[in-house]
Amino acid sequence: MFTLANKLMQFGGALGAALLWLGSGFANPLHGDNPSRCAVDDRGREVCLHASANRIATLSPGATELTYAAGAGDQVVAVVSYSGYPPEAQDVAW
Repeated sequence: MFTLANKLMQFGGALGAALLWLGSGFANPLHGDNPSRCAVDDRGREVCLHASANRIATLSPGATELTYAAGAGDQVVAVVSYSGYPPEAQDVAW
């Protein structure tokens, strides 16, 4: 069965889990007594982020477009070479 979670987990274990976690709505500024956010990857490893993500590297043109559409374009620090939209993405290192 195809799900985004399965596809991201196939993409790279802990990296896939982190991408899923960041895109799931939990990427709000960290606050409270426990600032860590944790997820379990497909190999059963716990992956924890102890601070908010400040930089984004998009790994496909679609991810680049969605990131800019979500208003996080100012946090993008790397894109793949064929990310051509929006035009601002062409000015980011690849």
